[in-house]
Amino acid sequence: MIRTGWDKDDLLLATKGGTNKEHHRHFDCGSFVLNCFGERLVTDPGAGTYSKIYWTGAVYHVATIGHSTLLIDREGQIASDVGATIENYMFQDWINYVELELGPVYNKALSARRSFLVLTESLMVMIFDHVLPTRLSARIKWLLHFMGEIKILQNIAIIHVGNAELIVQPLTLISGEGIKVYEGEGDRYLKFRVNFTSAVLLYPVNLNEEIISMPPPVNTIYKGNAILIELNRSVSIDYILFNTSKEYIKIGPISTNGYLCMVTESLKGEVERYALISGNILDFKGEHLIHAQDTLDVAMQRVRTEINVYIKSRRPLKVSFWIGSEKPKALRINEVAHAEYIYDSPRACVEVNIPKGNFTIRIEVEKAYIEGEENVRRTLSAVYGLINWAKMQLRSRSALRLIDEAKQTYYEALNKFMAGEMNLVIDLSKKAARLVEEAYKIERKAIERAQLVQMLIKIILTGAAAVAIGFLIYKWGIPVIKRSLKTT
Repeated sequence: MIRTGWDKDDLLLATKGGTNKEHHRHFDCGSFVLNCFGERLVTDPGAGTYSKIYWTGAVYHVATIGHSTLLIDREGQIASDVGATIENYMFQDWINYVELELGPVYNKALSARRSFLVLTESLMVMIFDHVLPTRLSARIKWLLHFMGEIKILQNIAIIHVGNAELIVQPLTLISGEGIKVYEGEGDRYLKFRVNFTSAVLLYPVNLNEEIISMPPPVNTIYKGNAILIELNRSVSIDYILFNTSKEYIKIGPISTNGYLCMVTESLKGEVERYALISGNILDFKGEHLIHAQDTLDVAMQRVRTEINVYIKSRRPLKVSFWIGSEKPKALRINEVAHAEYIYDSPRACVEVNIPKGNFTIRIEVEKAYIEGEENVRRTLSAVYGLINWAKMQLRSRSALRLIDEAKQTYYEALNKFMAGEMNLVIDLSKKAARLVEEAYKIERKAIERAQLVQMLIKIILTGAAAVAIGFLIYKWGIPVIKRSLKTT
């Protein structure tokens, strides 16, 4: 279970591991539910009605098809003694990660890894799946259950539930007919075909916000079985690399041998945070971030006046991670689970001897953010996503002209942000958001006018057809009838 907090607007994601052989079990390993902004956005069908065939998996509420997980070659899960196992995890203030191995509960898979990545600040959920099927021609279907209204826009699903929406955006190529929606038993579900390695973004949207946040523009780069996802969040870019081979690879600005890693780069080109899962090397744009003797998990984030670093190791090792270019200062930890250390220099390479277990290192740095800057950054990111989302949806020239104006206003806000004029940033951001809202109103009016014109054309064509038929009857039909009567 992953949660970003305990308020009703916070995000809660829960998934299931274990076996499918216990009492009252369903065939639903890797399935998940998602709550955010006080709404249940991804649902579970519940218990259903008990019957003689209930535990066989033939009943919708028990079967894999009734849950938000995977179908492999049209088949669901089986009752397995081994079951699904938790392979790795990381829980930090800014990043949360859970990795499951689902292979034992599928007949037609040698391995099926499902990973959940939750970014706390932006409330984004990314689901990574890597399946090794028993047949290379196998088809993998991705399922998500919900209750509410839905619309499909360019292979992006938008689910509306109460005061919130959930945007379901495949980040990798999907095959077949694209996203399809089906009626379940008391719920609905979407299904689409994915490749053996896939990534899907889930983005909750709060419809009660003054500036409604939308997903950032996405760019996906492929190299073998590795996927690099670039999320442009206006004032920063998130680079997320999913490397299923766990071999050393260079793709885009990242070089690593980790299973999954993430680097956030600011608009000024500074590394604000990074994470490495199941690896020992992480370089960004040719600069070292992490080098270790053995596999470990690391997360680093700058937070105002300090840098928080989390390290999880499975055995003693020596690790070096870079925050700047100054000479390294050593921290040695002797047989303790947690440690803190304050550096007098804000920029240093840190060398750590890890005897065992998990611990956190805190490093004092110069003040990275002015008061309130985090809110300004979130506002800029929201407006940037809103503008790019509108460009995908809007078609009328008048609406697009307003979007161009909104984009110019956004760039003014961005320049003020770089200059440190935070008060003006908020005002300009709100102005850009209002322009986008006005563009949507113009688009709706344009659609209504187009529908009215189509209706008038239909009426005219229907009337013209009736006149033409009447004329034909008058010209040819009546003489034929008269001749027939004379003959008779």
